Amino acid sequence: MIDAKKELQYRLAVRMLEHLAEIGLLSAEELSYAKRLAREKYSPQTVWE
Repeated sequence: MIDAKKELQYRLAVRMLEHLAEIGLLSAEELSYAKRLAREKYSPQTVWE
């Protein structure tokens, strides 16, 4: 069963992280690490499918 709240929180977090990387506030390595942390925290259903 999908937890919609966690899914939305994950997607929002990833979009914000990607935006920070686009404007130069995160390096590619930092972005990768931050996405992994978000995946661990929110455990979104889409990551596992």
